[in-house]
Amino acid sequence: MDKLITVEPDGSVITLYADDLPELGKQTVARASAVEPEADGNGWSVILSQHPRNGKYKGREIARYVQRREDALRQEVEFIQRHILQGE
Repeated sequence: MDKLITVEPDGSVITLYADDLPELGKQTVARASAVEPEADGNGWSVILSQHPRNGKYKGREIARYVQRREDALRQEVEFIQRHILQGE
């Protein structure tokens, strides 16, 4: 998946963290969501954090009982890019 990088009007850059990001200056890292195993051990859930940047989606559960963690991580990234970083 391509990296989506948003430049705010004040010049700050917003993106999802990745180990291979180029140095973009001083960084502030905040957790946007959590991918956790379901309590019964049957899959993974994705829940957005209460971070203000998540706007109306703060605390929202965006996936439940996803069988593979890899798929839950993909859903997490897709949701954040589409609904938060792009503002759809």
